[in-house]
Amino acid sequence: MRQRSNWARNAQLPIISPGAVAAYLNRPRVSYDFLKTVPKQDLSDHARQLGHRFTMDPWHHQLVCFTIGAQLPSFLFFLKMGGGKSSIILQLMRYRKTLGQFGGGLILCPELMHVASWEEQIKTHAPDLQYRLLIGEKRERTAQLGKKADVYVINFAGLQPFMAVHGKQKGKGKILIEPGKASEFASMFNFLCFDELHRIANHNAVTHDMFRWLSAAATFRYATDGTPHGRDPTPLFGHFRLVDQGATFGPTIGMFRQAFFTPQKDYWAGLKWTFDKDKTGDLHRIIKNRSISYELEELHDMPRRLPVGIPVHLRGEGLAYYNRILQNIKEARGDYRSLGNLYVRMRQCASGFLALRADDESRIEIEFKDNPKLETLHEFLLSHPDEKILVFHEFIHSGRQIGRMLEQAKIGYASLHGGMKDPGAEYHRFLDDPHCRVFVLQNRLGSEAINPQYVCRRAVFYESPDDPKIRAQAEARVHRPGQKWTTFIHDMLMVGTVEEKIRMYNREGVSLLAAILSGKETLDDNE
Repeated sequence: MRQRSNWARNAQLPIISPGAVAAYLNRPRVSYDFLKTVPKQDLSDHARQLGHRFTMDPWHHQLVCFTIGAQLPSFLFFLKMGGGKSSIILQLMRYRKTLGQFGGGLILCPELMHVASWEEQIKTHAPDLQYRLLIGEKRERTAQLGKKADVYVINFAGLQPFMAVHGKQKGKGKILIEPGKASEFASMFNFLCFDELHRIANHNAVTHDMFRWLSAAATFRYATDGTPHGRDPTPLFGHFRLVDQGATFGPTIGMFRQAFFTPQKDYWAGLKWTFDKDKTGDLHRIIKNRSISYELEELHDMPRRLPVGIPVHLRGEGLAYYNRILQNIKEARGDYRSLGNLYVRMRQCASGFLALRADDESRIEIEFKDNPKLETLHEFLLSHPDEKILVFHEFIHSGRQIGRMLEQAKIGYASLHGGMKDPGAEYHRFLDDPHCRVFVLQNRLGSEAINPQYVCRRAVFYESPDDPKIRAQAEARVHRPGQKWTTFIHDMLMVGTVEEKIRMYNREGVSLLAAILSGKETLDDNE
């Protein structure tokens, strides 16, 4: 049994005077929401007075964001998907270059798919900016970095060769910041953009340390996101510190926690911080100090969005396995690690397979003879022969099964999953090839960076994401500005299984898996 550390057993609740917390919450801060009421023509006239010429006809909210960015060297733009965040950043780069203040731009984004998307945006909205994509092997990235350009685009993982080294700690490999390398790399840029900020979750991670190193050396720092945080706003502290260097929440997390959270002693960790919902208003007021947000309905008139359930029923060996898992859940009651594993198996079982470990620790997948969900997807695609359709899935093996089914049915498709060297090629094939009807997308990767709303209006969730933020982003691949048709969101739900509960929790904005692991939810519907 795991033993508690002395620190956890003796941890003391922090003591900060109520007066200090009140002063922190009531510090003078501004809000830039008033610009939302300024007429578009006035904002356009102001941009012209600044000497800026847009490469497109900007929307009103883009003019608002540009006006703020032209005045402030650091800011966070929280715009829902399709709000033209990339264009805003590129216009700010062009503006600073016109003023002679632009000393090189670096765009940091989570995945290679985002890098490909930024290339498309630069070509469209900033053709006068020379760019380099820092992708490929280390040698290829280094060669691209050595070539002259206005802006460089890199994925998060790509930073390591330029800023860190592998060290050793207690016999294990550990990534460590190398000050000389990090300083040399950071000195190349004075303009930073952190894209998809919610993917930077842990303010103590090494990757976050690299971001802070870059941020400290930059003059202009901006961030874009559509979903900055879920029910737990803790990541906001790290996000704002990266951009505004502590102007909004301060340089350390202690006061932030004391102001917005309630500390409680925790058996294992010592202290557990729970967000105080009564402070929601204060939090939203304070973040306006260096951010502006737009909901989807504020951006444009949007077409109707229709959710459509596609019920599927387990049968045969799949039903037998599922009932066996339910019995195991009763035996694992209170063992949340085991419950987490059983939760994954329940989801796999609903999709027609189980992933297990063999005696030699290799991974094997057992496919059921009958897979009603795959059969239903096949029938659905055949019933919509003239449409391009997105199909989202959670498990890698599910993607393989869907791919085999499409090949056998002679239905043209593209796919996006982890480990692909050129995900952009698959994306463009789906957009441009009339015979490529289906885009098979792994949830986390497919929920960002792509804009297929111009060619399709249907999204099918073969397996829904557990995380409600990823679910919302995935739906927004089709229901977003630029969409001209009524959009359909299809959920393939295995009746009487955990999939129905996942959908319910998604709608409430909660992760079912997180609720299970915290002990707040059970997998046994009879309890």
